[in-house]
Amino acid sequence: MIFRYARHTNKLTPLVAFYTNIIGLKKLGEFQNHSNYNGVFLGLPGLDWHLEFTESRENVNHKPDEDDIMALKEAQSRIQ
Repeated sequence: MIFRYARHTNKLTPLVAFYTNIIGLKKLGEFQNHSNYNGVFLGLPGLDWHLEFTESRENVNHKPDEDDIMALKEAQSRIQ
């Protein structure tokens, strides 16, 4: 694996909808109730990277600022 981005969220369902319906990523896998976490792996099939998002009953306390971003570059030849 070249790249893996993991982040905890309290809004897994709308987050998955955004990345799949708007960004165009595919659901590569998911898990339920693994050590009290639910999670999903999103990316493009056949590539060496994915995004992982997890959700639990714990409240997320992210404090993003202008440096807390993820930039994605569209690769037309790979998105179908």
